[in-house]
Amino acid sequence: MFAVALCLEVIEHVLDDRKLMRDVAACLKPGGRLILTTPYLLNRAITGPDNGPWSTVGDGGHVRRGYTEMMLRELCAQANLLPEAISFGSGFISQEVTLIQRMFARIHPLVGWAVALPFRALQVVDRPVTRLLGWPYFSIRLEAYKPRFRVDAG
Repeated sequence: MFAVALCLEVIEHVLDDRKLMRDVAACLKPGGRLILTTPYLLNRAITGPDNGPWSTVGDGGHVRRGYTEMMLRELCAQANLLPEAISFGSGFISQEVTLIQRMFARIHPLVGWAVALPFRALQVVDRPVTRLLGWPYFSIRLEAYKPRFRVDAG
């Protein structure tokens, strides 16, 4: 049993996401926490592959575009986890830096990282710029916990 489970950019690669959430919940101690990140369903694709096609077999590729807040809440309910916070990340600037990194990575992965690295400092203004532009975030984050006490209706 674990006090914390991290599921970072994984669930969108798993065919049976309900089973994944139930299995994670089963591994948590009562009061244990799940921290999960995944693409936001309503994001704007950074590059073509972000629009699919999605894999129909468990080959490690994306099997879905992403999730909304309601989808994550539903998965939590089915796994008997209680969502505590849902937030968003990877705004406009982060997405543009990712695009730069992906473009130059075609030359060589290290070139992509070297060119993009100086732009990472701009992330300090990512959230306000994203809000100003009304740009959709690329990732959604869930923090949930396994209840310590059983609550019976009635």
